[in-house]
Amino acid sequence: LRCPEIRADHINVLTREPIRRGAHYFEFHLHHIGHEQWCGVVADPMRVPRNLHTWAYYAGRMGSASDCIANGHAALHAMGRAVVPFENLRPEGDVIGMLVDMTLGAIVFDLNGKLQGACEVENEKPLWVFTHVRTSRDHVELKKPSLQDAPPASMRALSGALIEVPPVGPGLGELVRPFESDFSEASSDYDDGYDDFYTWRDGDDNDGYSSPGLHIHDDFYGSEPDFDPYDSDY
Repeated sequence: LRCPEIRADHINVLTREPIRRGAHYFEFHLHHIGHEQWCGVVADPMRVPRNLHTWAYYAGRMGSASDCIANGHAALHAMGRAVVPFENLRPEGDVIGMLVDMTLGAIVFDLNGKLQGACEVENEKPLWVFTHVRTSRDHVELKKPSLQDAPPASMRALSGALIEVPPVGPGLGELVRPFESDFSEASSDYDDGYDDFYTWRDGDDNDGYSSPGLHIHDDFYGSEPDFDPYDSDY
């Protein structure tokens, strides 16, 4: 997978058919990562990678020394949360392994065969495998080896203790509290234990939000994000 003439900030790429049943092992061969990378599964193919129905290995931001697992250091991103740190990837040459068991409702990630972690995954809906490209040099190759080729540690992790994903509140951009007046009267007593950014939306369809009120702007970023004013993500 490449997109040498990419013009958008990023392009999400999903498999044509989802995973519906059984156990499956996939490998994402990261021949080149130019900036950031997510590899995983999503139950809502219209919203990836940061939404409440995504489970992914976040590769980290290339060249960043940040220890923030939201937007710098590699991590498990699941159910709208940056959950636990994983090993960082290099810009070239690493392989993310992903074992999905729809019967058990579990997903396991490894890096170059080394177990990183496992957590629960939705198994009542089909799951699409996804990745994305963000720069013109990005190069990702998806392979599906035999289940018998999955690392033994990943197979054992399916029946072991799973990483607990914190309970989620409203999703990214979802309404926290409705307001009928201006932002000066808007405040939020919603607390999910994370430092979230809240923004006022007037309900204009042009901004992508249909309900006026206070919305979560991005519950991945804490109160002091690794801010780059030239990064189009912000």
